[in-house]
Amino acid sequence: MVQTLNFDTANAGLDLIAFRELTSRPEDDLEVLVFRLLERLLDQLDHQGREATESEDTLFRYAISAFKARSWDKAVAYAWRAARIGNNAMTPGITDKDRSLSLREALVAARESWRQ
Repeated sequence: MVQTLNFDTANAGLDLIAFRELTSRPEDDLEVLVFRLLERLLDQLDHQGREATESEDTLFRYAISAFKARSWDKAVAYAWRAARIGNNAMTPGITDKDRSLSLREALVAARESWRQ
């Protein structure tokens, strides 16, 4: 069994979630905070010395796509799901995302796409 990621630890100090909802913040703050949340979860994978499971990978890619679209609530929701799923199978019917980039590369590319 794969150790799941700790969303609460990743969110510590960022305080993006309060009472199960995204906290109200200025747009520029959310960009930085959601990026940092995703980055901290990827750091946990590194600390555990492992790659994301197939389910985690798919959910992280959904989170990164939502981040790129500046859909902060969806990005955080997918990150939360990715942190909790471990190696459990996902619901059938969810399509795979492009996996040509690593998760960290995809996250940085999503942020950089705004600056072009």
